[in-house]
Amino acid sequence: STGTKYTTVGTLNVRTGAGTKYKVVAQLNKGVAVATYGTSGSWTRILYKGSYRYISTQYVSKSKPSTSTTKKLNVPYYNQYSLGYPSGCEFVSLKMALEYKKKAVSAASLYNQMPKSMKNATYKNGKYYWADPEKMFTGNPAGTLDYYKNWGIYPKGILPLAKKYRSGAVDISKQGVSKIESEIRSGNPVIVWATVDFKNPYGYFSWIKPDGKTFTGYRNYHVMLVTGVSSGSFYVSDPYRGKYSVSRSQFTSVFNQTGQYALSVR
Repeated sequence: STGTKYTTVGTLNVRTGAGTKYKVVAQLNKGVAVATYGTSGSWTRILYKGSYRYISTQYVSKSKPSTSTTKKLNVPYYNQYSLGYPSGCEFVSLKMALEYKKKAVSAASLYNQMPKSMKNATYKNGKYYWADPEKMFTGNPAGTLDYYKNWGIYPKGILPLAKKYRSGAVDISKQGVSKIESEIRSGNPVIVWATVDFKNPYGYFSWIKPDGKTFTGYRNYHVMLVTGVSSGSFYVSDPYRGKYSVSRSQFTSVFNQTGQYALSVR
């Protein structure tokens, strides 16, 4: 429908067309008034700087959102090292989220159930071969991460374990930071795949998965739980570094660089 509407999340992508395949030309903050000109599928057409552009309809509202912009979830904290899993950031983040959702599961139980290769990469004829992190953890989460050693598992690999305890758990990868924000504001902690201290990813290294395709990892890979959001920051419970806030711009930059992988524990 035509008329003025308001954005309900921050860093909302403005695109050239009605779909995620179209180029992002800008990002809007929360509470911005936009002139709307109908919809196309799940996208709303807006007039932006003299051109017709598109934003996701689920993030616009007829009423201006409240100014109480900070939302924090009171999630219990655990440290992966003190629990005895130096590379267990994924399932320790999951443990925190599950406990917030009233499902207390021991770290040992999650470790035992999480699919894992228990083997590090093998080197043959100038190439490395290793497991598929979208199916299982590469190596052993009780070991220490290094190049081709005890690296990680992606949302697709750990989702079945999350769903065992919270059937509503959902992979929200490739949907941008606005999706993370809307999940937090709905009361759902979000596991994000990022980097240590939200620095830019570095130390890229590749291996061949069992299906013959190449996978590329990075040295400062790290996973943590997002437990809060404000107009300018995301609040993180990091199973390695503790609790801290990350500026929205830095969070968005790193999340985009590492491929936008995230899992909401509903």
